[in-house]
Amino acid sequence: MPYVTLHKLYYQDPDRYETTYQQRYTSPFTRHFPFSIRAYHRPRAYEAFLCYPEELLQLTERIGSLYADLLQLLPSIPQPARQQFQYSCIVEEVQSTNEIEGVYSTRKEIRDILSGKNRVSRQRSLVQQYVDLAAEQDFSLATCADLRALYDRLVAEEVYAEAPDEKLDGRWFRKESVDVVSGTGKVVHQGLYPEEKIIEALETALKVLHDKRIPILLRIALFHYFFAYIHPFYDGNGRTDRFITSWLLGKRFQVLPALRLSVVIRKQKKEYYRLFAETNEEANRGDLTPFVLGFLQLIAQAFDETLSLLQQELEQLEIGKSRLQKLAIQDPVTRSLAELLLEATLFGGEGLTMEQLCEQSRKSRMTVQKRLDAMPEGLLTREKNGKAWVYRIAREIR
Repeated sequence: MPYVTLHKLYYQDPDRYETTYQQRYTSPFTRHFPFSIRAYHRPRAYEAFLCYPEELLQLTERIGSLYADLLQLLPSIPQPARQQFQYSCIVEEVQSTNEIEGVYSTRKEIRDILSGKNRVSRQRSLVQQYVDLAAEQDFSLATCADLRALYDRLVAEEVYAEAPDEKLDGRWFRKESVDVVSGTGKVVHQGLYPEEKIIEALETALKVLHDKRIPILLRIALFHYFFAYIHPFYDGNGRTDRFITSWLLGKRFQVLPALRLSVVIRKQKKEYYRLFAETNEEANRGDLTPFVLGFLQLIAQAFDETLSLLQQELEQLEIGKSRLQKLAIQDPVTRSLAELLLEATLFGGEGLTMEQLCEQSRKSRMTVQKRLDAMPEGLLTREKNGKAWVYRIAREIR
């Protein structure tokens, strides 16, 4: 039987509402947290709690199964193709996490930062953190000071440049209150304040995050909610929160689905914000179960989409290689370059520059250019990107 939210019961079945709340709150299978949730402009706060319904177990099992399938698939994907796919994931992920917050960025801008062509964009810090995530760079996430340091590396430069009055004015976080508004300008939530309350709540959230008695996926979902509820910064909370979640997923599981979380959330933006709104409602009485269930579904979708995309591209790669073989390219270097371009075109969508071709093939520029010139007619396409030519395999071959 699906887990019915207290919020829905309050309106649909008032007679069952109070009884159900008491049963869930006092159940021996319910975990309580020293964290209070209060709806905007409501006097009463409720202690946060999490139930363990069957749906929760099914979801964690599904994510584990998808993760196992992904690990089984990855060795069959050539390393250059995997790198190209990872590159395209970073571009789409950064653009998506910005778009969720109404921050404008283009794929070209992000690509130029990744390639080193753009060293002045305010997006540079955010992009670099996702590059570090993809490279499995580690950092500490144990204290409030760690959270502030991450914020400074991630989005502070961009936030301060666009809104100098939103510069943080507390020891680590903000001193004053901040409102969370909907797309129509309606205030839907108010972050905790003053800073002493922010610090106290974040310390509680960090303890939950590092409590190994709680399954890791539940900890990740719980921290995502707690961080958004606390809203420790004047701006940049959403991007920071989603990055932390992606980093945690990449550290415990695999970086590729972690780099597609914001892509999934952007597609499910309305549902994402509904999860927060209903969890914050007074009628919900602090029940975090619906949020955790909904957020784990988004994580499962990120794993599922990553797996499906890789499977599709791998199938196309086999078709493309078969078509290349029919061209009967005799020279092994030329054949190798054609396969590199096929992988880059399919898994990254961007193709490769001369510099990238030389680096990945470990051949000189003269050798690569000579082989490109000798490719069968119609096999390659190219277009100018700044000063560099980008080479791709023609659509007919893929």
